[in-house]
Amino acid sequence: MAQQMVEYASYCVLRYQRRLDEYEVLQREGRWEKLTQHARTDFTVSVLGLGVLGSK
Repeated sequence: MAQQMVEYASYCVLRYQRRLDEYEVLQREGRWEKLTQHARTDFTVSVLGLGVLGSK
């Protein structure tokens, strides 16, 4: 399960950074626009703890 949680956390970060939620809204509206990605320097990802998930 630890590996699945690591993959899910990675997915969430990429989904936000690449603005996939916003693209889904545009797609439902039939609008095709290019959105700029959020800069990686604009947010921080932290790992809390050094347990099984923190060591992956």
